[in-house]
Amino acid sequence: MGLMTIQEFQNELNKRFPETDLDFPEFRLVEFDTPLANVSGCEKRLEMIFPPEFVEITTRYFFGELQIGQVSFGNHGEYYEQIADSNVDRPEQEDPWWEWSKDQRPGDLVYIAYGDPYAVIMNWRTGEVFAYIGGELWSESKVKVARGFRDFFLAVGTVGVKRKMGEGDLVLAKEVAEAVGGEEGFDFWRQMTY
Repeated sequence: MGLMTIQEFQNELNKRFPETDLDFPEFRLVEFDTPLANVSGCEKRLEMIFPPEFVEITTRYFFGELQIGQVSFGNHGEYYEQIADSNVDRPEQEDPWWEWSKDQRPGDLVYIAYGDPYAVIMNWRTGEVFAYIGGELWSESKVKVARGFRDFFLAVGTVGVKRKMGEGDLVLAKEVAEAVGGEEGFDFWRQMTY
């Protein structure tokens, strides 16, 4: 099985959730030109530089409220602002994702999405994508789910379109995990097929 292209899963999502259906705008992959100033502002706040493939995809589509299948990238407004707010080390931030381990935010990891019950983090130096069960120690439970963000996004789109809600699909999970170099994250992909 090959992964769907962005265009293929975008077309399928648009069929399922037409533009006229205003009840579910977050389930559509909408083209949107995110200003590069938003990217550089976030990078400056977090003292890091995002991988080019991450910037290419997340600035081309509206990620601010995007949910594909079980994975939610944003829940309000501007995506890069949400990333900065979720990852900046500041006293007023309640329950930052790294605090459960009582460590400081690791400098090479950044929180990018949530796939119930998993938090999704990316190594901004290598581009690798990891997941860990929210509420557990990220440093002890994180597993690699994709070798890069493009692979992760294609896998999320493929699973989001092909899954049969509530049933789970071990074959789909295995094929997707293998296709994106995320075999150690098989449990994550299995959960995303429900």
